Amino acid sequence: MVEGRPDGPLSTPQTTQQTSRGTLAQPLDPDKPLQQVAAEDLGAFAALAFERPDEWMGREVDLAGDEQTMPEIAGTFSRVTGREIHYSQAPWDQIEEQMGEELTIMWRWFNAVGYEADITALRQEYPKLTTFERYLRSHGWEGTGRVD
Repeated sequence: MVEGRPDGPLSTPQTTQQTSRGTLAQPLDPDKPLQQVAAEDLGAFAALAFERPDEWMGREVDLAGDEQTMPEIAGTFSRVTGREIHYSQAPWDQIEEQMGEELTIMWRWFNAVGYEADITALRQEYPKLTTFERYLRSHGWEGTGRVD
């Protein structure tokens, strides 16, 4: 972690800059849920597979620790950072210009299809699955938006 700066994949200059201004601009429809998984949870499930190979051999599982719409994600940022953050749906052409074709294809897939992990079932196997809020709090986002 860079001193005074949040850590993790969401600490891109774009997200950090947007949330400091009170917005979160992404292309997803406001009512489309986005499933996310923390790298720590990927490691935990890999460890489970090594510990119990008979249960996991040949098994295919989508992993996610949380599912929220973009307005809900903005609300979580608000609670954790202490700054009111609102979701703004960015136009697709702007996203492609800023992020490039490959990331735009990814975001379009999230919007049209998305992941379908059974988070309830995953929590039964690994109750410590990371929620988005816990991820933010444990990766340096807490209180970063306060204007004193």
